Amino acid sequence: MKSSKLDIVRGQRDGHVERPIPEVLTPLSTDPITGVSSKDVVVVPELNIIARLFLPKLTDPNKNLAVLVFFHGGGFVINTPFTTTYHNLVTNLVSEANVVAVSVDYRKAPDHPIPAAYEDSMAALKWVASHSNGDGPEPWLNNHADFQRVFLGGSNSGANIAHNLAMAAGNPEPGLSIGLLGIALVHPYFWGSVPVESEAVYPDDKATINRGFVDKIWPFICPSNADNDDPRVNPMAEAAPSLAGLGCKRVLICVAEHDVLKDRGRLYYEALSRSGWMGVVEIFETLGEGHGFYSRDLECEKSEELIQRLSSKQEVVFELPMTLRVHKDGNVERLVPTDKIWPFICPSNPDNDDPLVNPMAEGAPSLAGLGCKRVLVCVAENDVMKDRGLLYYEALRWTLGEGHGFYSRDLECEKSEELIQGLSSKQEVVFELPMTLRVHKDGNVERLVPTDFIPPSTDPTTGVSSKDIVVVPESNITARLFLPKITDPNKKLAVLVYFHGGAFVINTPFITPFHKYVSNLVSEANVVAVSVDYRKAPEHPIPAAYEDSMAALKWVASHSNGDGPEPWLNNHADFHRVFLGGDSSGANIAHNLAMAAGNPEPGLDIGLLGIALVHPYFWGSVPIGSEAGYPDDKSLINRGYVDRVWPFICPSNPDNDDPRVNPVAEGAPSLAGLGCKRVLVCVAEHDVLKDRGWLYYEALSRSGWMGVAEIFETQGEHHGFHCYFLEREKSKEDGTIERLAGSEVSDAGLDPETGVLSKDTVIVPESSISARLYRPNSAKGNRKLPLVIYYHGGGFFISSAADPKYHNSLNRLVAEANIVLVSVDYRIAPENPLPAAYDDSWDALQWVAAHAKEDGGSEAWLKDYVDFGRVLLAGDSCGANVAHHFALKLKDSELGQQINIQAIAMIFPYFWGKDPIGVEVTDQARKSMVDNWWLLVCPSEKGCDDPLINPFTDGSPNIESLACKRLLVIVAEKDILRDRGRLYYEKLVKSEWQGTAEFMEIQGEDHVFHIHNPDCENAKTMFKGLASFINQT
Repeated sequence: MKSSKLDIVRGQRDGHVERPIPEVLTPLSTDPITGVSSKDVVVVPELNIIARLFLPKLTDPNKNLAVLVFFHGGGFVINTPFTTTYHNLVTNLVSEANVVAVSVDYRKAPDHPIPAAYEDSMAALKWVASHSNGDGPEPWLNNHADFQRVFLGGSNSGANIAHNLAMAAGNPEPGLSIGLLGIALVHPYFWGSVPVESEAVYPDDKATINRGFVDKIWPFICPSNADNDDPRVNPMAEAAPSLAGLGCKRVLICVAEHDVLKDRGRLYYEALSRSGWMGVVEIFETLGEGHGFYSRDLECEKSEELIQRLSSKQEVVFELPMTLRVHKDGNVERLVPTDKIWPFICPSNPDNDDPLVNPMAEGAPSLAGLGCKRVLVCVAENDVMKDRGLLYYEALRWTLGEGHGFYSRDLECEKSEELIQGLSSKQEVVFELPMTLRVHKDGNVERLVPTDFIPPSTDPTTGVSSKDIVVVPESNITARLFLPKITDPNKKLAVLVYFHGGAFVINTPFITPFHKYVSNLVSEANVVAVSVDYRKAPEHPIPAAYEDSMAALKWVASHSNGDGPEPWLNNHADFHRVFLGGDSSGANIAHNLAMAAGNPEPGLDIGLLGIALVHPYFWGSVPIGSEAGYPDDKSLINRGYVDRVWPFICPSNPDNDDPRVNPVAEGAPSLAGLGCKRVLVCVAEHDVLKDRGWLYYEALSRSGWMGVAEIFETQGEHHGFHCYFLEREKSKEDGTIERLAGSEVSDAGLDPETGVLSKDTVIVPESSISARLYRPNSAKGNRKLPLVIYYHGGGFFISSAADPKYHNSLNRLVAEANIVLVSVDYRIAPENPLPAAYDDSWDALQWVAAHAKEDGGSEAWLKDYVDFGRVLLAGDSCGANVAHHFALKLKDSELGQQINIQAIAMIFPYFWGKDPIGVEVTDQARKSMVDNWWLLVCPSEKGCDDPLINPFTDGSPNIESLACKRLLVIVAEKDILRDRGRLYYEKLVKSEWQGTAEFMEIQGEDHVFHIHNPDCENAKTMFKGLASFINQT
């Protein structure tokens, strides 16, 4: 009697395994058409792992070829490399790509369940790697293989193996010394317990490989963990390792239109693209075909097309023998190790630290002797020498300083045209929306707003969970879903479909402002939310954004019967209570979709109750209300700005009276047709769009529409303040303070990435003043290190020394500079208005100073590791403000005699004033914001000209009395505080202060960017500069 599991394999009760599909084997041979030879070898005799090797026809015996290690498909239960299908497939690949191939025969389930196939495949890969020194057991590999160009490939279950081996290669174990360049996954076997996209409706009779079939595979082949969400089969599962750890540089995913596995391949592509992995991923879809179609007819046109796509990566279009190859896809491969060049060209001194080739080497002449006034360093992103160029630039910058001459920052250019333009003049800009977007003459679109990606997560404070999903794979429409903390699993929640703002040209649901804003809405309103990422202009002009948003809304509606692809919507959403919401351009989208819902088309079966329009982007060709007199310098979003938006994003109809942007224009559809019952319009007093919001509200109220409209105006605020100024305090009517940022806490301990140790200590028990201490784990008590006393930023009203952003960035600074650091946790406003932060920070400084005496202090890290002859104060934003005041106060204080502060580093210092200077004059929105910040934390009569915030107002101490010998000011190009930092530096240099001042400006960045993205190149550059400054003390 049979105990059947899968149609392709049958297990008998006596333990015998029957495979009904006949195997047609192909013997070893030299293919008469392609000239490809093959032979079989035993790879691991103990396990009887064998492989078939393939060698192309050799035209140059001295030329080494790339290596393809291939894993055949068959659901982990059938097939071998010797099966005719796979023999012919690999033969064609070898011929087309001109590679050496090793096709592995791993053990099959159920006789050998998972992880046998993975173990065998890894053993085979290590066997291949054993030839990397040219002394392995197989001559074909010793003589013809280039082990710096190794690729893994596979189909179906073999593609699954290739992925899992590439993940393992991300943390290579002994015996895997190869250069894994890429993986090719053909119809990869990935799966999961919850259907995605078309899987839920995939017909059982459409193909042999259907959902019911695939559902049974993993539990059958892996009885030790029968869950279809095992990360080995579902690399996108919640518990799966991050795809950012994939140990190769390139990935090609091939899918087939009628394959039930297709959507998993697409999902893998999307997840890898968003993971932070630093490689290049591509996807290729064969239309009209099903799973493994090539196995039925390898000679058909689409099979040939697939093989050519798999092979094209290897074609060499140019070669300098023993030096360089250029591949068809543009990849440049260098054949000579860089560290061999200098010894070859300079046999008289073959040391790679010869100052001629390493100008930063110990013993090299000082770069201060450079006999010119300007230096331009050009580097290329993929150049192995890039970091040397950056290091030269940094060494030169910190040797000369700004006072000794001007030199450009590094110029990372990919094309020779850009390099020429960089050497001659700035590339011409043909269109610009200030602080938003530039379009260059060559068509390049430069977005000026930071796009910091915040990953989906569960918010520890509110309990709101989030995740990302692909809504429409064909047009790559994605969304972020939000689910509030569920207290009653049986209770259905209202649905909010949200569309972010950004003038149709910038932003996504995944950047910090919109993620946090929607998360707060979900927590406050207790709704399920879908935040849509629509395509942006100018690459995708109007109507793309409307089409994508409607497609996303229909995708949401597809769950109304409880059988859609997304469980959160199936299980928790009430589709009789659907709301649309958006801000700015997103509010425009919400309105237009609600108009469309008034005449619903198929696929929109929902109960649309209302829309919430926050600072909606409506406009017109004729000014109304205050628009005509709206001053250009009052706000970034002024009339001139808005006039240009619609013609730019909608070239097919550039009229600002297009009904989509002017819903009250003559000829616009009647607002009586709005397909919802409630409308809330939110406007801001100082927003140039305010009068359009009021006009919309009034027109809707008079239109005959049978719903209820409300309007809400926020006094004293500007366009979009609610998203971009989330870090301000929100004072509630009961007097409690809700902080919308900077409240997160990270644990102290050993940082595995940097090797830095940290711990928390209470400094003043009476007032609960504490600090977080940092030191390198490698620190030795017999070698004393510089000490940095650090004050965190946050406007004096948010953040702490335990904030994860500060913890992560300070770990990197300590590792880079090799220092001990004390990060002070002071009390914050408005509960503790100034001078509380100054008082606490001064107490902390006194506590540190006590350790400078032989018999003082009890903190072992300070006693054992600190050189009190090298003490610095440092801080960012308001923390830099604190450091400035203490450098003044120490001059004449007793504490200044106990502790000798050698230097101060002021990072994006928080100085201000009543009268605007520099960029503040034209950026009144942010000027007003910073004004309000100071009045919140220090409600004094002097306002923004209080000497605490304005070091150059009447009554301010003279900066000539700074009690330090060196001072560094760092500013960021896009920071509203930038000009205050510049002014401070310039006045200090011109004063009678007897120290040395240095200045550093970070191009292209905004305020405290380094704590939000400490791993970006500019942050790394800044940390190196800080480390250099500290260690010169």
